[in-house]
Amino acid sequence: MKNEFTYLASNKRGAVSYIPVWWSELDTKYNAILSANINPEYLDDRWVMFTRLRIWVIHQGYSEYLSKELMQRFYFDFENRAKWDFYVPTGIGKHIHVTITVELSNEDNEVKIKFFRYLSKEDDEETDDVKIILRPDLESRSHHENTKAYMGAEKIYPKAISNIDRGFLFHPHDNAKLKMMVSSGRFVLEPEWSYMVYLKMDKERGMDPYNDLFSPGYFEVDLKEGQGFYLVASVNKDEELFEDLSYEMEEKKYTFSQGLKASMERFLVKNKVALSVVAGFPWFLDWGRDSLIYTRALVEDGRFDLALDILKYFGRYEQNGTLPNLIKGSTPLNRDTSDAPLWFCVVCGEVMEK
Repeated sequence: MKNEFTYLASNKRGAVSYIPVWWSELDTKYNAILSANINPEYLDDRWVMFTRLRIWVIHQGYSEYLSKELMQRFYFDFENRAKWDFYVPTGIGKHIHVTITVELSNEDNEVKIKFFRYLSKEDDEETDDVKIILRPDLESRSHHENTKAYMGAEKIYPKAISNIDRGFLFHPHDNAKLKMMVSSGRFVLEPEWSYMVYLKMDKERGMDPYNDLFSPGYFEVDLKEGQGFYLVASVNKDEELFEDLSYEMEEKKYTFSQGLKASMERFLVKNKVALSVVAGFPWFLDWGRDSLIYTRALVEDGRFDLALDILKYFGRYEQNGTLPNLIKGSTPLNRDTSDAPLWFCVVCGEVMEK
């Protein structure tokens, strides 16, 4: 499996999970387990808060880091869920089978991560308990920026951490508060920084290839065979985090056309004004040309109501025959596009033909 593969999940709020298939590795500043839309009314630039989760399995005093070398399998569906399978060596030819399932909420700035330990595949005898160590790496920035600890974050971030039962709050800015908890175990406050994390893909794009990450501490959870636990992270959400956590991820088989149709849902977002499209995840917002090209697929699929909603949304920003190339929140930022009005007319014509 190539390292270039990245798992993308997005929801109606505009939040994103953009996770390299090689767990815990980072290729670009756009990678994050949770990039939130902290604007409660409109689609806005994603705000990166939960970047990475480093994991260790401790068995009989021996620590093993969950890296790509231990990963056996990766699976995703088209309903914002993905699963990583790891086989962790424990000595004398035996392994511990641990899975990580990540689910991005369909409506909220929230991600649920389920850890489950299966019976050892070598035999059916119960083995010793293991301890799972989870160390989250955090930021608080626009997804277009980089974190530089020396530019203020090194002082702000540690002071923004407060302990809660089985977790913590990270509140570095007035409009951005991350809450993270585990369903069992404990959180240990032990701050540390990872400086100048190299981002290969950003280097290739001519962007700043170095980023700093802050970890407030680590979670420690005992895990027996046949049992699991959850880590839940949410941004600007005060409701109970551990409601409705009994989901099971059924591994469905999709045909190519079924996969395409299901993936269309991931690009539709709601805002205060109307339904819109983000056809450029994880980089862009409402991008005129790309969103209207996507709308043609809705017309072809017979979803005329949705197509008309998007046409009305972009049409309200018409000015002297032009349409915006980018809409941020409720503000059209530029009209430097000649083809967006043409695609708008093409879509209108196709709706009339249907």
